[in-house]
Amino acid sequence: MTTSFMQLPPEFSDLEVFCSKWLLATEQERYITRIRAPYAELVEMYERMTPRLPAIIEHLNNFPLEDMPQRETSLMHLTFSLMEVAHAVELWKQPDLPEAFEPERLVIKLAGGII
Repeated sequence: MTTSFMQLPPEFSDLEVFCSKWLLATEQERYITRIRAPYAELVEMYERMTPRLPAIIEHLNNFPLEDMPQRETSLMHLTFSLMEVAHAVELWKQPDLPEAFEPERLVIKLAGGII
């Protein structure tokens, strides 16, 4: 992948394999993507990204949230997707709970619009 097409900072380019599906700006998009994803894909993302979390957090802490460069914003959004995936992998062992609300009924409203 050439630098001009990179969506993440260079040191995290190995995680770009997840960008086409998981680079999502809103919690609702991440939720819907998680419940519709095959469980094996969730496990793969979880297993590849979780060991990188300390480095991701250290990297993102170098940038102010209000003025974060695009690649870092993308890395942050991908990490938010990992947080969504972590519930399914660590707790439920499946993409969604059998008796959960239909995603169309879920409306997520956030103060500040960051997530």
